[in-house]
Amino acid sequence: MRLAGKKCWTEFFDDESLEWVQDYHRLRQIDSYTAPKNYEACFKNRQGHCKDVYVTVATIPHSSKSVASFLDITERKRAEENLRQSHKELEQRSYEISQLNEMLDLLQVCHAREETYRIIGHFVQKLFQSDSGFLGIFKDSRSVLDVALVWGGYELNEQSIRHDECWGLRQGKVHAASAEPGGGVLCDHVHPVESMNYLCVPLVAQGEVLGLFHLCYLWPEGSKSCELMQRTIDAKQRLAAAVTDHVALALANLGLRETLRVQSIRDPLTGLFNRRFMEETLDREFNRAERHNHSLAIIMLDLDHFKRFNDTYGHDAGDFLLTEIGAILKNMVRGEDAACRYGGEEFIVILASTTMEIALKRAEEIRQKVKNLKVRYQNKDLGSVSVSLGVALYDKQAMMTSAAVLKAADNALYQAKNQGRDQVVA
Repeated sequence: MRLAGKKCWTEFFDDESLEWVQDYHRLRQIDSYTAPKNYEACFKNRQGHCKDVYVTVATIPHSSKSVASFLDITERKRAEENLRQSHKELEQRSYEISQLNEMLDLLQVCHAREETYRIIGHFVQKLFQSDSGFLGIFKDSRSVLDVALVWGGYELNEQSIRHDECWGLRQGKVHAASAEPGGGVLCDHVHPVESMNYLCVPLVAQGEVLGLFHLCYLWPEGSKSCELMQRTIDAKQRLAAAVTDHVALALANLGLRETLRVQSIRDPLTGLFNRRFMEETLDREFNRAERHNHSLAIIMLDLDHFKRFNDTYGHDAGDFLLTEIGAILKNMVRGEDAACRYGGEEFIVILASTTMEIALKRAEEIRQKVKNLKVRYQNKDLGSVSVSLGVALYDKQAMMTSAAVLKAADNALYQAKNQGRDQVVA
């Protein structure tokens, strides 16, 4: 018999395995009247390497002796294991693709960042089930990340991270590192933990870095071979890159939609809501007040002698003054109210669920705030200005339409102008 190039089977096994093999038929209780039996076993050869062997044991009829044949199936077993591993990886890849597609579909219909972060958090926990991490987003400052999402029990010491604390952000590419010896350079925002490995993946869309996807993971149990470790790193990087591509694109599209929406409802000079938004808001608040039997007040105000101010100091100074008035109104309205630029030097404030007394008090506060404003433009004092204000109130008992309430506020403003300006009329 020839086994692995050996003429004698005793040359193949080490001493410990050889002793067991010689008694193999007795250990298996071979019956002289039964058919041969086949087994798979693992033995060590003379070089100390483990070998998978296919063993056939049969007894010689009418004797106490038995014969055994041994077939080295190590390569076959290795091929079967590789096939099983490939099949497992294929199933995992299929699962990841389906989850990524589902996440992308939902991200495309998100209307707010809170929705987007909730969707991202749901899917990253399904895709990285045994891992943890966080998502950081650049907001007003391009040098500081605000943590928008944490998953997997990741512990953060700070809710913000500086740009220069992450090697991935500084290089503009994926940075992989480990706390183990020789595991690479750790980022300053990472606190070393034994057996910790991580990836820092910048979120990039349209050439702009939007944030950071940080993934912390452990090696699979019992995997200390370099090949398996590298396969783990490659798989994590591939999946993290796919996730960040989808997330970055979704955040970029959301940012674009937010910009377009702001442009469609905001006055570019003052930052207040524009006339279109005012009309939509007025109709919505009017219907709500009518349905819930609430009151609704409108303050209409106009800058006094604004044309003369423009003629004296120029249109740039006039624009600056309008910007200052816009800032006053934004700071003096509640979150549920709406301050709008109606046109030219006219402004409207919609006060939801309020009374005439409160509306008059708010109008007077605005008048005083504007009167105390010291206009200084290009190092020149431009003096003080004043506004005239008209106030009107919707009450369900009055049976007024939204247009009628708006007209009533306009009439009150006209009356304030005729009575000498710089006053409030209801």
